[in-house]
Amino acid sequence: MVNRIKKKLWNVKYTIDINDYDNDILTVKGWIFSGKDKLEKIQIMIDTNQMKKSIPIKYGIKRNDVYQTFQNPYAKSCGFYGQILIENVRSFKVWLAYTKNKKSYKSNKHTLYNVFKHFIHILSVIIYFIIHKS
Repeated sequence: MVNRIKKKLWNVKYTIDINDYDNDILTVKGWIFSGKDKLEKIQIMIDTNQMKKSIPIKYGIKRNDVYQTFQNPYAKSCGFYGQILIENVRSFKVWLAYTKNKKSYKSNKHTLYNVFKHFIHILSVIIYFIIHKS
């Protein structure tokens, strides 16, 4: 797991284990820590083109697997988890952000969700089964 996605952002290591959007709910789970400083809060930043919002998520979940790998005291409780309702949008971008020493940072990579394409795919699967079941 740790070797799969080990990223560094200003001396911050993180992995996103789950990044999923289903039934208008965005679920994000993973871990993040700084080797030198305590992170103050973790947020998910969402950009829908109509609005930009930063939403705090739960941070401080124990992650013994991360601690065993890095042997850093800040890695003991570095897990994060959040579920966010996102509805009535065609697409949106998502970033992971954190606050350290009263300054906010965001990851340079984002995930783009195209909700309309996802809806069309589900609709086409339903139509396929209706046609072939008859």
